[in-house]
Amino acid sequence: MDKKINKMYKGDLALIVVFIVFLWVVMISVIVTVVKSIPPENQVLVGVTGIFTLIFATITLIALIEHLKKNKVHAYTEEILNTEKMAEEKLARKA
Repeated sequence: MDKKINKMYKGDLALIVVFIVFLWVVMISVIVTVVKSIPPENQVLVGVTGIFTLIFATITLIALIEHLKKNKVHAYTEEILNTEKMAEEKLARKA
């Protein structure tokens, strides 16, 4: 069971890291594009707002990683048991 839990945790961790990288690439390109297209007097405000949004979104994803790390046994055990239960129910309906 521990092996399966660690595999699921590593998969989720990799997905979150990929999402963080994707978030940064998209948000930076959006911030740059938007800042270039608005009047100069608003550029700093919009740029700083975009950067704060990016930082808070990243902090949220890092908090999710910490939450999964602290609660991985409980969260993934529950997920594994529910998945097995659903598979058994599906087989019972076919029979």
